[in-house]
Amino acid sequence: MKARIFFALWIISWAILLPLTSAGSHVGTNSQLDRFTMGNVQPDKLVRYWAHLMCTWIFTFWVFHNVWREMQHFILIRQEYLTSPSRTGSIQAHTFLVTGVPASYSNPAALRELFKDLSGGILNIWTTSGLELIPNIAHRRMAAITKLEAAVTKFLAMAARENAGSGQLETTTKSQRPSHRVGIFGFWGKKVDSIEWACSEIATCNRRISAHMASKTLLHHKPYLMSAKYVDVSWKDVVWNNLN
Repeated sequence: MKARIFFALWIISWAILLPLTSAGSHVGTNSQLDRFTMGNVQPDKLVRYWAHLMCTWIFTFWVFHNVWREMQHFILIRQEYLTSPSRTGSIQAHTFLVTGVPASYSNPAALRELFKDLSGGILNIWTTSGLELIPNIAHRRMAAITKLEAAVTKFLAMAARENAGSGQLETTTKSQRPSHRVGIFGFWGKKVDSIEWACSEIATCNRRISAHMASKTLLHHKPYLMSAKYVDVSWKDVVWNNLN
């Protein structure tokens, strides 16, 4: 779009305005590129300024026309995407995250009663609690993912090395699997299988994080309550520290 806009402006301005300001007109000591500026129009030829005004109107109309045209195209593409089977079948297409919920509506029963008449119904409602824990849960999940990747890589490398040529990894015993301690700094505490622990930790964190997403639109008669609604919310896109 930008190339189409500026190419037309460039052609018109050079073909019309530059000759009008330079041909048969000279003011003071203007020379070189100064001859093509508006200041080079002589006082007895000020009628040429009408060309500048007309070009300004044409340029403005051309820019607005292209913006309107691109907006129409964007709306069409957006509607096609929103109504596509792959989009409408996803969970995020039917999920809303709403903030600013008053205490009187901070439980699923009250929210379901408020919106029980919505066409299509409400599948699930989750209310948030203890949001100060969410960043810690997210960090725990990332630490578990890192631990799982390292443990699996170490386990496969060790199994391949010890069973080189046999083509079997199943002969590796459970005692040979990567393990670590869950205590502070990993120096003491219960010793656990790293792969099993990481899988369990990731599943637990996923359940706790996903429970902080509401599923349907919410409204309230008081200003600023339930006014913020976010479509296609993923837990990774939420800055949990900003919620209150």
